[in-house]
Amino acid sequence: MAITVQLFGTMCNIAPIPKGMFGYSCLFVMMRADLLMPAEEYKTNITYYAAKVRKTRPVEGGPPVRVPYARSIAERRQKIKADEVDIFDTVHENFLEIAQSNSRRP
Repeated sequence: MAITVQLFGTMCNIAPIPKGMFGYSCLFVMMRADLLMPAEEYKTNITYYAAKVRKTRPVEGGPPVRVPYARSIAERRQKIKADEVDIFDTVHENFLEIAQSNSRRP
């Protein structure tokens, strides 16, 4: 799957193997499931699939099998409930600089 995603990136006219930290691409593929099937049926199918994945036997001695994004969704809900967000200090400093420069504008 990773190879497929990388090659989709080449559709953005970017080198297949970027050099250094530059030349990466970003391709977004979005679709509305309700254009292909009833939305409730889609949700039912996803719920069923996720339940089956969670019931999968883990490798010996390994952690339980997780559905992608399950942990991050739970963490996001917790952060929203707590009304907080984690950002790097450098990002916070940049926000403060932008806010200060905007406050000096006429």
